[in-house]
Amino acid sequence: MTNGAHRIPEVPFDPGTFFDQLDDAARDELTTLGTRRRFPAGSALFLAGDMGHEALVVLSGLIKVEIVSAEGRLVILDVMGPGSLVGEMASLDGGPRSATARAQTDLEVLTVPTDPFNEFLIRHPRVLHGVTMILVHRLRDSGQRQLQLGTGDSLARLCFRILVMVDRFGSEIDGQPTVECPLNQTELAAWCGLSREAVVKQLRRMRTLGWLETDGRRMTLLDPVAIKSRAFA
Repeated sequence: MTNGAHRIPEVPFDPGTFFDQLDDAARDELTTLGTRRRFPAGSALFLAGDMGHEALVVLSGLIKVEIVSAEGRLVILDVMGPGSLVGEMASLDGGPRSATARAQTDLEVLTVPTDPFNEFLIRHPRVLHGVTMILVHRLRDSGQRQLQLGTGDSLARLCFRILVMVDRFGSEIDGQPTVECPLNQTELAAWCGLSREAVVKQLRRMRTLGWLETDGRRMTLLDPVAIKSRAFA
């Protein structure tokens, strides 16, 4: 997001994307190790349980990471955009994929085989540290998610995910933080760990409170401080 009077406070601990950790030389080197691949919206890049033979970096488009719970309910773990690293855990430990990665939009990724990717990290300790910080951030996000699920506070869950979307994908329009939600309401509910009905109810509540304005999938944060305060209440 650009700076402005109403700029939303940073979501804590966010280290930025994987590409943020690379200088031009390292980025060029990584590119030579990988292969560019395109996926249409809705297609799976890999499935939970697959063996991980490569790490992926999003070049364009959006990707969502999802699992199916023991009760058969779809749970969206994350939504990521350009520069994001996906599938690194299986590349680092050689284990199976812990979740499914699916193209949310038409997508282009750089796929880097496991051995060259790990050798690249060894040659670039600063980048390896950056990957560690990304993993720490995801662990903290998971902890925040578990805390919110334990409290049953549906408004806090929705506020938190709106903050994440604005931080990653938002801009400022007329001085207000604004984001085109990359998910439909059912998917947003799956990211928040809520029902679609609960998301609709809490969006209506936020509009009534004067915190948020919606126009289709566009969300404009009228009171970002109140939203952040409620997300971490």
